[in-house]
Amino acid sequence: MGYSVVKRVLTILLSVSLALSTCMPATVALAESYGIRIQNYTQADGRTTVGNVRVDGVDAPKAGTPLDNTAQVVADPNAVWDIPVLWVSNELELVTEAEEGKTYLPVLAFYVPQEYALAGDATTVELSESLTALFGGNEIVSVYNAATGINYILPASLRDLFAANRSNADQREDAIPEGGASEQQAASSGNEGLPVIEEAGGYAERSLVDIYCAQTARDALTDDDLAWLIDLIINRLEPQAVELLLNSFPAFRTAAKNGGIGKEIGLYIYYLKGDDDGLNEHKDLPVSSLAFISGSAVKYDDGHKFSYMIGVSVADLLQKDDNNKPVRDETTGKFRLLRTGDNIVTLENTLVHELFHALMDDYNRTGMLGVTKISDYASDGKGGLVTSAERYNKLHLPTWFVEGTASAVENTYTFRTYMFDGLRTAADGTLQQQFSAETLVEAYLNGKVDGKLAYYDLGNCDTTEKDNGVGNLASAYISGYLASLYLANLASIKNTGASAIIVKGNVIDDVSTERLRLGLNSILERMHNGETFDQVIADISPTDASGQKVYKNTQDFQDKFIKGTPKAMAGGYYEWEAEGDFHSSYFVRDYLNHLSYVSGLPGRTSKANGSILLPSDTTQTSPLDNTKQVSSDYLKIIESNQEVPSTVPDEEALKSAGKSNPDAPAAEATPAAEATPAATVPAAKEPVVAVPAATDPAPAPAPAPAPVVEPTPVVQPEGTPQ
Repeated sequence: MGYSVVKRVLTILLSVSLALSTCMPATVALAESYGIRIQNYTQADGRTTVGNVRVDGVDAPKAGTPLDNTAQVVADPNAVWDIPVLWVSNELELVTEAEEGKTYLPVLAFYVPQEYALAGDATTVELSESLTALFGGNEIVSVYNAATGINYILPASLRDLFAANRSNADQREDAIPEGGASEQQAASSGNEGLPVIEEAGGYAERSLVDIYCAQTARDALTDDDLAWLIDLIINRLEPQAVELLLNSFPAFRTAAKNGGIGKEIGLYIYYLKGDDDGLNEHKDLPVSSLAFISGSAVKYDDGHKFSYMIGVSVADLLQKDDNNKPVRDETTGKFRLLRTGDNIVTLENTLVHELFHALMDDYNRTGMLGVTKISDYASDGKGGLVTSAERYNKLHLPTWFVEGTASAVENTYTFRTYMFDGLRTAADGTLQQQFSAETLVEAYLNGKVDGKLAYYDLGNCDTTEKDNGVGNLASAYISGYLASLYLANLASIKNTGASAIIVKGNVIDDVSTERLRLGLNSILERMHNGETFDQVIADISPTDASGQKVYKNTQDFQDKFIKGTPKAMAGGYYEWEAEGDFHSSYFVRDYLNHLSYVSGLPGRTSKANGSILLPSDTTQTSPLDNTKQVSSDYLKIIESNQEVPSTVPDEEALKSAGKSNPDAPAAEATPAAEATPAATVPAAKEPVVAVPAATDPAPAPAPAPAPVVEPTPVVQPEGTPQ
């Protein structure tokens, strides 16, 4: 069918349908229904508000007979009207009569007559069971076309055919009556406001704002602001973060050269909960995350594939008033996007964190997904997990490691200083001048942040939130970070004999972030090559006085981290199974004392960073430079706002190992070959610390680092969440 015919069909269907009566008694009975959420763009002033909206009345296609061109809408109270139904054949043609041997999908042109209005920002339109069946199992979505004022309810595969170019919609605004799109619809008798299909054979090219941004983001911000944000992400921050991570972790770079890192990814920008367009990856979006990686098993014609996208919420990028409410610009009526300052720094760090997740999704896919074959993740047809819980729990890397490693590449210490300070807060609530092994254990087990219980123990990381305050955040992002760095340090000692904690004269001289980074690189590489996390931990574990491995597997490490083995109590603290230089609480104590010391150095305007991508004493607040344009051949954002299939085949990516071997006996946890004894690091059992400078706004010159055996309690009113 030619494009001129398509336009005539659209015109006839819409004009006939819109001329029908809109006030018939509500007497239609509907079958069991399927709900689709649509955005509400109706004007409520002076109109009857309707709800409980249902659609039915469309017959299945029959060869040789005209296709139903209307559906009936029923709503409370006592409202009924007809809406157009368009039919698209398997040859992607709009047709009016069914033919033998062809299949057809319906498109509902949903609108609300001028005398009615919907309630709320969005509403659910229920489709009858028989109508839902006509979509043939395809995912059903809704797409709002500003030029027509119509929400098209249609199969996801056809969504772009009915999403008009934004510039076209803007150009048509002067043709829309003041009363809104619904008045235009009721008055229309020609082809005004119809979806534009060019005679040349396609749609006008969509802008990047059209492609990536939810309608909610466009309602919140001007297209100019969104275009600036897209440019910042696509051309500067995202590729720069990818290249920085590839260059910082040799295992990632090697994998990328060999096809082991994906080349494409999608991007979706939204405001709060997105635009409810029905796409699975846009549902239930996190409203508290500035950016995230969404990954799932998506069904394609040739089977399920692991697919991912970057999500960015503009909610935390808006200028706020004293009540933390977004401020509208008096000229545009839209919110104001902050283009500089802490919010952009946070976006930079968050993108580095999230892209580390994306790289692990490719490089360590088995542990990240908790499956050894993608069908275990996706055979329920919705991208959801269907493998057994027992098998998943054996394979999936613990959340504390997943979040802890990603936190290690961002400015974690700066961003969450108040939570780290919780680990040096004594039982009486006083903030100690130094971190000590004893206070670490006490706070790790019973710590509080801002007077609320904080669950630092790694064992709480994968449980439900136990408190309305800090909850389990500390377990994943604080303790997970510290545990991941401690393991990275053990790997460094195993591989090179060198600890990242550099001690001179019984004081901490420096912390080598390079050794930590390469130690973590080694752990990821070994799991990529088939060793389980259990095996890696057992291999790099220190030995106790009797020559036995301190950590037998992941669970054993998780149970002993910081708190040791609860064999007995002495003075209110646990006695530790592994006394001596390698106990995890000593590493954590020394590492945090170094960051605390760096934070107080004269002339600093910010706290220590905490990213292992940068030197430990860096004054940078972000690993990225938002003025620098960068390109990358990997994880390149393509023109899609959905999850994009990874170019790394699942059969290759899932050759990596998970936490444990799900097919091995439960007792199997250690590697086949016994590890060589770990190197010895010269450090005393007493805390090895550096004295931090004062925390006044203009700090006095810091004293030279010196050992402090007994921490001195000081009252320091710090701990405001950042």
